[in-house]
Amino acid sequence: MGAIAGVVYRDAFQVTDLLKPMLDTLSRRCKGAQYPHTWRNVQVGALGQSLGTNTKHTVFVALDGTILNLKSLIQDIRHSGHNVDTQDPATLVAHAYELWGAAFLQRINGDFAVAILDEVSSQLLIARDRTGKCPLFWYQDDHHFIFSSEMNAILATGAVPQTPAVDGIATYLSLGYFPQDLTPIQKVNKLIPGHYLTLLLNQHKSIHPYWSYSSFFTQPVTEPPARVAEHLNHMLENSVEQHIASKASVGCLVSGGLGSASVAYYSSKLDDGPKVSAFTVGFQRDNAQDIRCATEVAQELTIPHKLEVITQRTFLDDLVKVIWHLGEPLADPNVLVTWRLAKLAAGETTMVLSGMGSDELLAGHSRYTVAERTDRYIPLMHRLIQPFLHRFLVPWTNRIYRPWALHLLKDARTNPWQAEYIRAHTLFSNKMLGKASPNLQGIFDPDTFLHKFHRLSRIPSIVSSFRYFDMKTTLPECYMLQYDRLTSAHGLDWRAPYLSREIVEYLAGVPEPEQLAVEDTASCLKTILRPYLSDAVVNRPKQSRPHFLESWANTPEVQQAFDLLQTGTCVDTGYISSSWLSEQLATHDSRRKAFHHLWAVLALEIWLRLFITRPIQRSAPDVGVIDLLSD
Repeated sequence: MGAIAGVVYRDAFQVTDLLKPMLDTLSRRCKGAQYPHTWRNVQVGALGQSLGTNTKHTVFVALDGTILNLKSLIQDIRHSGHNVDTQDPATLVAHAYELWGAAFLQRINGDFAVAILDEVSSQLLIARDRTGKCPLFWYQDDHHFIFSSEMNAILATGAVPQTPAVDGIATYLSLGYFPQDLTPIQKVNKLIPGHYLTLLLNQHKSIHPYWSYSSFFTQPVTEPPARVAEHLNHMLENSVEQHIASKASVGCLVSGGLGSASVAYYSSKLDDGPKVSAFTVGFQRDNAQDIRCATEVAQELTIPHKLEVITQRTFLDDLVKVIWHLGEPLADPNVLVTWRLAKLAAGETTMVLSGMGSDELLAGHSRYTVAERTDRYIPLMHRLIQPFLHRFLVPWTNRIYRPWALHLLKDARTNPWQAEYIRAHTLFSNKMLGKASPNLQGIFDPDTFLHKFHRLSRIPSIVSSFRYFDMKTTLPECYMLQYDRLTSAHGLDWRAPYLSREIVEYLAGVPEPEQLAVEDTASCLKTILRPYLSDAVVNRPKQSRPHFLESWANTPEVQQAFDLLQTGTCVDTGYISSSWLSEQLATHDSRRKAFHHLWAVLALEIWLRLFITRPIQRSAPDVGVIDLLSD
């Protein structure tokens, strides 16, 4: 757990100390010292561990995260002629970069964000890990190139205008989060997972991928199911052991799903392993089954279990702090669970593990099943129409009106299952957005989004294409984002054993059926855990809950918060229609049905108040939702 930041100024005469406010803002992520380095017109800094450097002191490395394959990396470096006698990850990365340049990224395994200043080549390189566990943001204008582990730190420099990004806001209302390289601030970008950015000190930059998740879908695993389960069992055991090696204690965030249960199981069975505890937080009544299942897992594994329940009275207590630490709005009410989990565990340990990624990698959620599919006839229709489009309609329309032909060609090349999956899981559909936010309607287009970010022709299975989309979007930019920010806010080192490179690449090649039944979700993991956990835990389906927390919309404090939206910044800026808002707030029933939409607007409203309409604060404000919205 740490953070990195840096600034490249236009020239040496423009250098000011923008690095200091960034490192000060990031200091809550860890208690370590600040390690700044300045060379000519470049400033690079790290928190949590010192800057690494090569023997000649011409390469400087700021590293946030964990390199899991240090032993093999040391061997590779020594075999290439460098006599290294250190196990410091940042220093080893400096040697690896000196030997192989950007290709060193192919040789390291772990969760990391890294910045490398090469003083010989006058070049800066920043990179983000393969699955996106460690965040990394960047901004460029005519005077600066700025990067940091958090957007809050970039804004703390005062050099970046606090201007909302309209395309980002429109995408947020559509999906409930900011996918891929989008952020809510204009000209601030996220580095996409599995990519690196190089910047020559004359400000010329380029972005390149160094890892392709989709390529592993073309390498099918031909082992029988029993052998796949055996292989996965071995990999998970190794991954958990790698993550918690030499730790005195570790906390397992147990949610009631098989992923978190399996991580608790592997943690508790290690010989001479750390003291293991389980932590669970849920919403009163709405999470009853999850809480019972998590409690049963802890009892069956005989590990101490701490439980907390969020009530309707405590629902909004920490929401302002949560949004500040996130640095962006998220339309997921479970951010409050993540916050309380981190707070609960922080009193007992400094490291926590979760089952993050298990549902996406192993098709463990019922949203991938036939039971929740709305597109059963789309594949058949697409197969019938596609040849006609390619052979006849596109050439014909190309002679008459070229834009029509291009539109038809785009439709013909769109993965229909994927496009329908996005539409089925949007927060505001395009039609609904036309009523709620006419000014933002049409900015987010699912088909355009797929063509821009996803190359799915190599993924024939419908189920696998759904998993791929979630692994590339929802997982890193909604679920992993909140776990990273909110655990670091409480001084915790959060690890996700399922996201090890070996497991991710292997499971991509495990074939999934075209039609997945609810009882077949996470079948491989069920095979592994069946001897150790009860059938009630193993066979419990992880189903979507479209009406989750809707009854809480009419509690007094939530009602008051939603009512205050009518005179808020979202309405003033034209992001949300006043008439639509009034219609949703008219009755108890309309509030209940619109709860998830109103919650998304509430999160956006709080974010606008914290990051747009007032000066940036370097620490979370101690203010309640009602007081903030009444100000």
